[in-house]
Amino acid sequence: MRTAMTQQQTIPPPCMPDGRPAPWLMTMYELIDFLRIKTRHPRDTVAQMRKRGLKAVQVSRNVYFQVSDVLEFLRAEQERNPR
Repeated sequence: MRTAMTQQQTIPPPCMPDGRPAPWLMTMYELIDFLRIKTRHPRDTVAQMRKRGLKAVQVSRNVYFQVSDVLEFLRAEQERNPR
């Protein structure tokens, strides 16, 4: 009996625009860079994304975004509003 070979697709690790690997936890400014947000008020854009469900963690006075949560948020947004 002949078995079908399946080829697994490997997804490359997320990278920053300059080619560096994305950090596991990103600051707001690293997130803005990672998502290439080019609006006049990028912090407001991130605040809107948080209202729509982007998870964040606060450590002391700093807010961080886990790269896996960012990717999951983007997947959910794509399913909610495919283009």
